Formats: sequence, C-alpha cells, structure tokens
Amino acid sequence: MIKKVLILGGVLVAAGAVYWGLFTPSEPEMPLASKDLVAPAKSSSMPTMASSNMTGRQLFEENCAACHGQNAQGTENGPPFLNRIYLPGHHSDMAFAFAAQNGVRSHHWNFGNMPKIEGVGEEEALKIAGYIRKLQRTVGLK
Repeated sequence: MIKKVLILGGVLVAAGAVYWGLFTPSEPEMPLASKDLVAPAKSSSMPTMASSNMTGRQLFEENCAACHGQNAQGTENGPPFLNRIYLPGHHSDMAFAFAAQNGVRSHHWNFGNMPKIEGVGEEEALKIAGYIRKLQRTVGLK
C-alpha cells in the first residue's frame, strides 16, 4: 500500500513539473495590443510629484510612462503592464501601490529594481492601477 502511495505521489509531482514547464513561460509574453494603442514613447523625463486630483491616466503619464511606456506598453527601461503577469491574480492593485510607494526588487524581468516614486501615495497609486486595469481590458487581458 505504501509503495503504491509513493509511486502515485511521484507521478503527481512529475506531472506537475511537466505542466509547470509547458504552461509557465520563462519570459513573459506580450499580448497583441489593440490598434488604438500607440508605440511606447522614448522619454528621458524623471517622474514628477503627483496630485491627488489628477486622473489615473494623468498620474501614469506623469510618473510611470517614462519607464513603462505610453499606454503601459513598456520601454527599454521598464516592463509592459499589458501582460498577464500584471493581472490582478498575480499583481493586485495593492501590489502596484506598494511598488510605487516603496520600490520593488526586479523579479520577473531584467530591467533592474524599481525605485520608490516620490510623491505617489496609496490614493494616487490605486488610481494608476485602475488606469492600467482599463488598458489591460482594452487589449483583451482579463
């Protein structure tokens, strides 16, 4: 009996490893963007102070687009948010808020660590996350 349980356990572990290897990409894949989204703008501007009366789009353009691109499509300085890795099941809105307020270590991409964004508090970061979610839905990410 124990031998059968051990064999079954080994088979399940092997099946899980195969599944993980087949369905988890080593490099995140970019979805096809809608025709309404534009190519990332090259910008050398540094993030500026955010205002709590600005929209999520304005806050994103003011504080995030220099690295993450216009319409969150990414640049050579930061990853695209139009990727399934950044959907709420993997990166919640609070994860975006945490990253903006505290910075975050590089863990999915090779762009280096993200610094804390001065002047972006939780309220502003959640507005930015809302804008990113809208863009994700626009390109069919759910």
